[in-house]
Amino acid sequence: MKRLLTLLLILGSITLAYATGYNHTETTEATSTTEINKRLAVKGYRGFVNYTPLIATFINDGISGSVSTTHGYQFNHNYFAGIGVGFHINLGDEGLGVALPVYAAFKGNYGDKLAQLTYGARIGVAYADYGNFNSETSVHNGEAALAYFNANIGLRLGIAQYFAIIITPEIDLFVGRYNIAGAGLRVGFEF
Repeated sequence: MKRLLTLLLILGSITLAYATGYNHTETTEATSTTEINKRLAVKGYRGFVNYTPLIATFINDGISGSVSTTHGYQFNHNYFAGIGVGFHINLGDEGLGVALPVYAAFKGNYGDKLAQLTYGARIGVAYADYGNFNSETSVHNGEAALAYFNANIGLRLGIAQYFAIIITPEIDLFVGRYNIAGAGLRVGFEF
């Protein structure tokens, strides 16, 4: 637990240092013959806050929800890379579980209209603690470090250069001492 808290503190410090260098006033100068498309994500710092209210889990027949935040660098409208943390809560047939993933993220956009295609992936590790309601021996019981994978593809609504709404179906997968797989609909904000 001390290692997880230390890692979260380090990631938070890096994110804060990254964020303090962020400046909304930096934009590309437009020439008289070109026009800036305000629907496109601009180069520089980018942050995301995501909420998945209900995920149907497959392996342990339950439901779960998650909240996550990702921060990183937008290389151009099409490519983003960053790091993030999340909080997953899972109510399955074997009890209540909580997972805290720490991950590296990649995201891409395609299109230049209001509605754009977006896709992404996350890979990392998660600290998980799964409790058994029935106090029976179960593979879904106790603390574990799990590998974390996420993939999504969906819709990006480019409201402005520094703000977008993201709606994507996603697949979550936790693999390790016990496995949890699920699918849900993520709603997020890009800033």
